[in-house]
Amino acid sequence: MPVWFRLVFNLKSLFSFLVVVFALSQTACIESNEPMYLPADPVLLSVMTEKGKTNIQVEIAKTSQEKAKGLMFRAKLPQNQGMLFTFEEPDLLAFWMKNTPQPLDIIYIAPDGKLVSVQKGEPLSTDPIPSGGPAQFVLEMARGEATRIGLKPGNLFSHPVIESSSK
Repeated sequence: MPVWFRLVFNLKSLFSFLVVVFALSQTACIESNEPMYLPADPVLLSVMTEKGKTNIQVEIAKTSQEKAKGLMFRAKLPQNQGMLFTFEEPDLLAFWMKNTPQPLDIIYIAPDGKLVSVQKGEPLSTDPIPSGGPAQFVLEMARGEATRIGLKPGNLFSHPVIESSSK
């Protein structure tokens, strides 16, 4: 067997091994009691209200594993920060607060970026928290942030993820 073939084969084996290790570490994070921290999106989510424009730093949960874990086990979420959950199609959504010790504002957003509703999430509750209308995005922030910002149904959120869904 030529040396170059063994080298390529070994590199492919190493790459495959690293992919498996990475996948298992991600699964372990999802199934563990450790909080999940996704990278902050480089583009800020913005919303215009009667109080003016607010920019929010978001982590974006895209995969089913990321959506399942969400903000579970996080003790504190700073002001102007949150997690944005994305879905393929608009639907009547419902979230819960299982394993989430911090009270949250659960903000449901339509495909066009308009605010559908703001719901209050009670810590550690498994009760469903319905959207009250079709939504394609959900923003979770610390309880009270929606009031501080001045969110009301119809306010318009702007972010490339939202804008790309309405095309």
